[in-house]
Amino acid sequence: MTASSEGVRRAPFLPEAASRFLRRRAIQLAGLALLAVAGVLALALISYAPGDPSFNTANSRGVANLAGLPGAYAADLLLQAVGAAAALLIAILAAWSWALISCRGMRLLWLRIALCPLSIVLAATGFASLAPPTAWPVEAGFGGGGGMFVPLVGREMGVREIIIPQASSVFSAWGMLMTDIVQEYAQTVLLLLDDIEMSDLTKAAAELADNARADLVSAGFPESAQLIEHAAELRYFGQEHSLEVSIDGADSLDELRARYDEAHRRRYGHAMDDAVQLVNLRVRGIGREPKPDLPRVAERPAGNAPAPRATRSAYCFAAGGPADFAIYDRTTLMAGDSLPGPAVIEEATTTVVYFSDQTAAIDVFGQIVITPQTKTAEAGS
Repeated sequence: MTASSEGVRRAPFLPEAASRFLRRRAIQLAGLALLAVAGVLALALISYAPGDPSFNTANSRGVANLAGLPGAYAADLLLQAVGAAAALLIAILAAWSWALISCRGMRLLWLRIALCPLSIVLAATGFASLAPPTAWPVEAGFGGGGGMFVPLVGREMGVREIIIPQASSVFSAWGMLMTDIVQEYAQTVLLLLDDIEMSDLTKAAAELADNARADLVSAGFPESAQLIEHAAELRYFGQEHSLEVSIDGADSLDELRARYDEAHRRRYGHAMDDAVQLVNLRVRGIGREPKPDLPRVAERPAGNAPAPRATRSAYCFAAGGPADFAIYDRTTLMAGDSLPGPAVIEEATTTVVYFSDQTAAIDVFGQIVITPQTKTAEAGS
């Protein structure tokens, strides 16, 4: 008697328990590999030496970087690209590796991967500013989709304030209409500061400035609406990239050298004793356009709280599951309104989504200002 092939079930190659064990160990090995990558990158960044061979520097000396020549190149590439925000990449890789090693899993992996470069770019922008990153707001003004993902990126990074302006979908275009007219003039020099005189530098800058003033007058800008800026592009001898430093008010080449050292220290975290080379002399002729006053929105009368027009169930990243989102119409919001999350604010050209650990407030210009909820507010809710 023969058995039907449909009734025969092939036995698994490994018992279920052994299969689960191997799968768990494979995930943990992947986590360890990711942790090793994070560790090597951390070692490369910590031991970064500006004089090491890299994409910007060539020398015949040995490599000081503890991760060797690949570490020297990797550290230089990361610091040149995103500066101090490179540390965030290491933190993200370490967090992912711990999630794999502890077998906690990584939900929404595609979203984590997509948010990783966005978070690093935003962190690099914050670190590049003069103000401390924790006090620097993030503006969601990059098109209609900005309001949908910036609150999520902001909460992942711990940003204290997110500003969504009026007409955010055309905010960039509005900024172009508001911007001043700028004419740029440049003259290549390629001389060491030790080989030139300050008087020669100011004379060449004055000639460029005369050209800028003449062009601004021909464009219809009177002298009262003109602004002339003088700058020099400098670099340490042997480097590829240069930094622009203002020469306005500089009385000597020593002062110009000090300004460049400070700019290099602020951008890259260090200064060098190498000779400084002048690459380009630049002059900007700026024609100032009149700026209109921003309209203010009306304040809501006392005791008249804003009411959502509907609710909608959606996934809340703060709650870790589905939640009821209040739906607001932005055209009905007024100055002083406070809208605790989770909520969605809809308008004709964009949609703003924020979560249960965030609160939105409307300022006097109608901008939406999203901030983390305070512990007091959370306890009260």
